[in-house]
Amino acid sequence: MRLANKRGRDQTVATQRDIKKRIQSVTNTRKITSTMEMVSTSKMKKMQGRLEMTKPYETRSMRFFRT
Repeated sequence: MRLANKRGRDQTVATQRDIKKRIQSVTNTRKITSTMEMVSTSKMKKMQGRLEMTKPYETRSMRFFRT
């Protein structure tokens, strides 16, 4: 069903099927976003661990270059 909005343009009325499809789409997007967040958190923790392993090297290097 089409309706005219205030500006005279046609506007489609969402059917129940359209609304369900939109809800499912938003739900899927939320799941994907959550998964991406978990992956990035895991990668960040891994990189923080690698960075922590370089601290002794950094300390020795800074001492070497100061002298």
